[in-house]
Amino acid sequence: KNLTTMSLGEDGLSSIIERYNLEYFIEYFNIFNPSSNLPYHNKYHMLCIVLNCYEGSRFENLDESTTKGLIAGAIMHDFGHTGGQSSDAKNIFIALSCLRVAQTYSSTRHLGLTDKELMIAENCIRATQYPYVIKPNDLSLSMKIIRDADLMQPYESNINVIRDQYVGLYEELKHKLPSWDFYCEAQFKFLKDVKWITGWGRQKAEVYDWKNKCQIVYQLLKG
Repeated sequence: KNLTTMSLGEDGLSSIIERYNLEYFIEYFNIFNPSSNLPYHNKYHMLCIVLNCYEGSRFENLDESTTKGLIAGAIMHDFGHTGGQSSDAKNIFIALSCLRVAQTYSSTRHLGLTDKELMIAENCIRATQYPYVIKPNDLSLSMKIIRDADLMQPYESNINVIRDQYVGLYEELKHKLPSWDFYCEAQFKFLKDVKWITGWGRQKAEVYDWKNKCQIVYQLLKG
């Protein structure tokens, strides 16, 4: 099964949005998201999560309605992110609130989610709260996919983009950290200790040598 969806970029995003009639969700994101230009939790991060969630949905054979809810959740999962200024519980609250506004924005144009799809999107957003508050055994498959997808930033093939993203994450967190070196070591440990919770995530890690990807991120940060 194809594991290269992340390389499709904006063209891939557009195709996915068109396939699931989510044009007004992405329009709402592009017009109203105050955090699109954050150092890490930005529009690029959203793009990666959507592409990876779609890939995961195909690999795990999700039905189309569940996939639509998953993709809507992926678009909105970090909407209004506070960039480290508030707890992730607050970030999730904001994202869920804005998802409902986006649903209204889309519904008035007759392209909203069904009640079931909206619930899936909400649950997928909740699944990304970190530190994790929902145990893996309590996650649906779509929730597991978005949680795995949210960790896949190191699969980016452009090393400059990887460096910018992880330097950006430091910028969002630095007021909570003692030093840059501490961040580098903590980030490396976090990445190499990732436990994938889908068959898709585990196979992708094997195919693309996750441990090596972690080492690349570490070396880029340490210079």
